[in-house]
Amino acid sequence: MMRDARRRNWRAEVMYRSMSLQRRDSGADSTSAPASLQSLPDDLQRTIDGGLGLESLLALAKTNRAWLSDTRARRGALRRWRTLDSIVRFANLWAEDVYSPEIKMLGRPDRELTAENAPRLTRLYASWNEGIVRKMRALSRAIKYGALPNLSEIILSYRGHHYQGTSPLQWWWLARGVADSRSLLYLDLETCQIDEEGATKLAFGVAASRSLTHLDLCNNKIGDEGAEAIAAAVAASGSLAHLDVTKNHIGDEGAKAIAAGVAASGSLEHLHIGYNKIGVE
Repeated sequence: MMRDARRRNWRAEVMYRSMSLQRRDSGADSTSAPASLQSLPDDLQRTIDGGLGLESLLALAKTNRAWLSDTRARRGALRRWRTLDSIVRFANLWAEDVYSPEIKMLGRPDRELTAENAPRLTRLYASWNEGIVRKMRALSRAIKYGALPNLSEIILSYRGHHYQGTSPLQWWWLARGVADSRSLLYLDLETCQIDEEGATKLAFGVAASRSLTHLDLCNNKIGDEGAEAIAAAVAASGSLAHLDVTKNHIGDEGAKAIAAGVAASGSLEHLHIGYNKIGVE
């Protein structure tokens, strides 16, 4: 009963909007249009209940075209706003962490990261010690909405003095950015305190990326579980050519998974897996 009532209300609103649009386009006085949904003529009750006539169908189609055009315009404006918002957030959160000599812009040597020059950024070389989840989210959204179209290298490092652990969420946001990017070629996460869960999150982005060719995970703690996830990503990737998992507490099981991933890959050319806990088998 409640569903039928909602359906009737929806049809009534459709017909009301349709009649109002017809009146406006025909140049009729606006007062001749129904003042509200409740004031629809009684002879339209059959149409509202489901028996649509030809004239009503034509009016509905015309109204639908108008709505679609308006919706496209609104979506375009919303996307432009999201692009601007994402680049401002990215610049504000990362400005203090980016090494200024490494902000290689197209054209002139800018000394600091701003919302104006960030779209020309080709290499993000930064260190972090706090607030990394928010920063990774801002980076991911900036990539998603096309605010960093020239970004080809991401090189991150941890500058804290003691191991504090990292949140898997930060690597999930980075993975989404890697997956969405069409320009990213090089991802260097050496000594970033990535554990097994973090590597599992990152593997999603590596597998989904269409452009990534280099992945450096040297000196982390991905272990066997993380190695298995990375191996699956290597097998799924069609672009990854270089992989470094040196010093990652990888044992025999993880090494076997990496070997299987390399064998299944059609693009990997170079693998560095030294200084792990791999036996003589």
